[in-house]
Amino acid sequence: MTRNGPARDDPARAARWALAVLTLINFLNYIDRYVLASVFEPIKRELHFSDSELGWTLSAFMIAYSLTSPVFGRLGDLFT
Repeated sequence: MTRNGPARDDPARAARWALAVLTLINFLNYIDRYVLASVFEPIKRELHFSDSELGWTLSAFMIAYSLTSPVFGRLGDLFT
C-alpha cells in the first residue's frame, strides 16, 4: 500500500537524532564548567593571585554553579 504525500520519518531515527543533539549539548555544558581551569595562569598573572586565592576562585565558581543549577533547571521545567 502506498500513501500520497510526504513520507513520514522513522521515529527511531528522530529519537537517535535528538539523543545525539542532547549528548552534544551536555558535552559542551560539561566542558564549559571547566573552562576556568584553562585560564588559571592568565588570571593568576594579571590579578597577582596566590595559589590559595586561585583555588578559592575555582571553589567560588563551582559553588555558584551548584547553587544556581537547580534554580535554572526548575525555571526550565516551568517554561517549557
